[in-house]
Amino acid sequence: MSELINNDQKRKDLLKQLIQQLHDGMAPETVRKQLEDLLGKTPHEDVVAVEQKKRKSNDRRTRLSSGSFTPAELTAVLNTLPFDVTFVDKDDVVRYYSEGAECIFPRNRAVLGRKVQVCHPPKSVHIVQKILDDFRSGRESIASFWINMGGKFIHIEYFALRDEKGEYLGTLEVTQDLTQKRQLSGEQRLLSYAGGEKHE
Repeated sequence: MSELINNDQKRKDLLKQLIQQLHDGMAPETVRKQLEDLLGKTPHEDVVAVEQKKRKSNDRRTRLSSGSFTPAELTAVLNTLPFDVTFVDKDDVVRYYSEGAECIFPRNRAVLGRKVQVCHPPKSVHIVQKILDDFRSGRESIASFWINMGGKFIHIEYFALRDEKGEYLGTLEVTQDLTQKRQLSGEQRLLSYAGGEKHE
């Protein structure tokens, strides 16, 4: 019985390998004979299952409660947001930062995997630590700051991230240049693109 199971698994593994070769662009004639021989010995439902699995792994959609994203879609969404985001996990390790076109505080990949405390100037580390401690304990959930920097009005917010049971998952830092938005007045009801052309 175990020999049959092993043979079945070997067939599936070989089928996966051949399908991968086709997906990778290997000339079909190179694998055709081997594939035809294998397909003659493999139940149809196994072939379908292997191909379907190959298509999900290619799609790799991250499922969320209200929808899903491929990695490319999610990256584009996060990098298009009109603010910078940084995610620090429950162990205070920097795990992610967005890479928008206009980054307010330049960062590089060297910060990933490092404790967030060592990514801040020494004079502000005690503030960072207090926020993390208060978020972790549940005493607080939001901390806000705003500064003037190089003629720009910068708004910085920290949000505690918690799961449905209230367990602390980490902290999200959101940084936004509000200089232009603070100057808005009245209303704009006409379509207007960044270039300034208006449309009825």
